[in-house]
This record gives sequence, C-alpha cells and structure tokens, in this order.
Amino acid sequence: MRLPTIKSLYGRIFAIFWLTLLLVLIAVLVAQHSDPRVQHDVPRSMKAELTEVAERVSTQVAHMPGTLKTKLVRVQKEQPERDKMRLYFTSLDGELLTRAHHGVGRALKNFVTVADDTNDPLQRLYGRWMLAGPFLIEDGNAQALMYVSTVWRDEPPFFVQILDRPFQLLLVTMLVSTPLLLWLAWAVTRPAHRLQMAAERVAKGRFETDPSLENGPREFQQAGASFNQMVTALNQMISGQQRLLSDISHELRSPLTRLRMANALAIRKQGESPNLTRIDTEAERMEQMIADLLSLSRMQLNSHAERDVYTLSELWETLMDDAEFEASQHQKN
Repeated sequence: MRLPTIKSLYGRIFAIFWLTLLLVLIAVLVAQHSDPRVQHDVPRSMKAELTEVAERVSTQVAHMPGTLKTKLVRVQKEQPERDKMRLYFTSLDGELLTRAHHGVGRALKNFVTVADDTNDPLQRLYGRWMLAGPFLIEDGNAQALMYVSTVWRDEPPFFVQILDRPFQLLLVTMLVSTPLLLWLAWAVTRPAHRLQMAAERVAKGRFETDPSLENGPREFQQAGASFNQMVTALNQMISGQQRLLSDISHELRSPLTRLRMANALAIRKQGESPNLTRIDTEAERMEQMIADLLSLSRMQLNSHAERDVYTLSELWETLMDDAEFEASQHQKN
C-alpha cells in the first residue's frame, strides 16, 4: 500500500507559502499604485481645475508690464496667505523663478526633474505637501511652467500604512496564510483519519472496503485504493481458507465415521476392552476437533471470539490420562 510521501506534503506547504508571497506581492504592487508618495497622473477633475487656474494666470500676466519673471513674482505675492493652493513658477528649463515657501523648495526642485511635460502633468506627495504640475503659462512673449502645492491632510491609504510598518505587514501575511494553512491541515488530516479508522476496523477483524478512502488529495486517493485492494485480497484469502477448512473437515469426517462404526462392531463381537474404549475416545476427540475447526473457520478470525474457561485440574486430568495410556504401552507407570 502506497502511503502519502513527505515530499508531496512538503510540496503542498511550499505551494501555500509561495501563494501567500504572491498575494503579498500583489498587495505591494496595488499599494504602490495608490501610494501618493509615488508620482501619478493628476486626477481628471483636479487637472481641469488647475488648467483653469493656469489660464487665469496667463490672462492676468498678459495685461501686466515688465518681464514674465517679474509678473509671476507679483502674482505669487498677491496670493492670499490662507489660500489652500500655493503657486510656484519655473522656466522651461526648470529654473525656479519665484520664491519657494519653507519646506517646499527642496521638494519642488526634485519634483521639477520628474515632471516637466505640460501635456502630462503629475502629482506627488512630499511629506505634508502635495505637488502637482506642470501647467503652461504665457504672456504672449514668453512662457513659463506653473506648479501647485497643497497641504496634505488625509490619512495614508491602508496598504501604505501596512508597508510602512513591518510588524503590521507580518501580521497581515500571517492572517492571509493562516486560513490557507488550516485548509491544508484539514485536507491532509481528514483522509488520514479515515485511513486510520479503516485500519482499526481491519485490526478488529472487520475486513470491509471503504470507498471514501479514495477521496481527497491524490496521494491519499492512491493510498485508499491500495488499502481497499488489500482488504479485498484478505477477504479472498479468508474465503479460500474457509473453503479449504470446510473441505478438509468434510473429508476427515467420512473415514472417522467409518472408524467409529468399525470400532462399535468390534466391541459388539469381542466385548468391552480398554483398547477399544480408547479408540472410541480418541475418535470422539478427533470429531470434536473437526467441529472446533469448522467453528474457527466461521468466526472469520474475529479477535473478539468467545473463550472457554477451564480449571487447572481439568487440564491436568486430561494430560495425565493421555500420558498414562502412552506409558502403559511401554510397561511404565
């Protein structure tokens, strides 16, 4: 009978492990896509709003005297202090034309290097500042780029919070993998338990096949099929043994019956004698042994067969009678 191999069980465990890693990897990729600290396209509604702001600034500077840089500096100064958006302007080469507020300058310089296409404005979170841009500004003579910063007050997405905290990432990984591992343990132990129960039935003398043993994982299906084949083979062997014992008993009873009849005729002609009486006793004992042999074959090797209890004196009396009869043949007592 082929039992499930350790290699196959380890293979399933490793499959669950790699599946868990794959799920974690997918979660990381999804988290990166929704991570505001990575540059993304500006949402459509926000892009329309900022494009309208850029057009309004372009119209405003077109009616101002002076160079484009001085005009943009003036526009920045005229912004309300509590305005939710802060405007910054650079040249087409990325040179900062206006003053950057405290904490924004370094982030703005970095953002300008990755976002420089007015046809594809981007946004990215730096600390508590969300930068977006660029948007084209022109006064009819020169052009510049506009970037916008807003204060980020929202909580980071759930996936981002998990990635930022290794302990939480480990906890989520365990929560994802635990149901899969529990399912694996249930899938492995259930057919193993069925196989154990079937083996216990065979140990008690109940040679019964169980079709449910051939369900479950492939390895246990093979083991269950082999187990059922073994039980079928045992049943065939036991049936053959019973037929053999029955045939032998039947064949032995015929000459034994004739022997007892001949002994009875001898007693009738010659009268009672110890030897003839002994022959009849041994023939009767042999017949009883044959009957016991038939009973044994009918019990089908059941380990719960009934047992007879004898006293020690009964066993010794039988043995002593047999020994005395055999010793008398050699003139011994």
